[in-house]
Amino acid sequence: MTMMSQEIDKQSDEFKIVQNPSSTKLELTLPNTEVKLEVFDVLGKKILTKQLSGLTSTIDVSKWNNGVYLVRITSEAGTQTKRFVKQ
Repeated sequence: MTMMSQEIDKQSDEFKIVQNPSSTKLELTLPNTEVKLEVFDVLGKKILTKQLSGLTSTIDVSKWNNGVYLVRITSEAGTQTKRFVKQ
């Protein structure tokens, strides 16, 4: 299976980054209540791994360096990745 076929393509099943860019928090709206969150910097280094439960989650990013991060959510339905900009 290719990476593209694993991507979730239904709009209602996508996670959303509520405020992007942001300087203080990464706020997520999630399609499922049980997901694994991974955040990577632009060099591909994993900077955060966290199990989330609930339909919303907020992560403090005030100490992160400014720049672009990749936010990956993995659930039973598949994997999604979106860009987040920390200002």
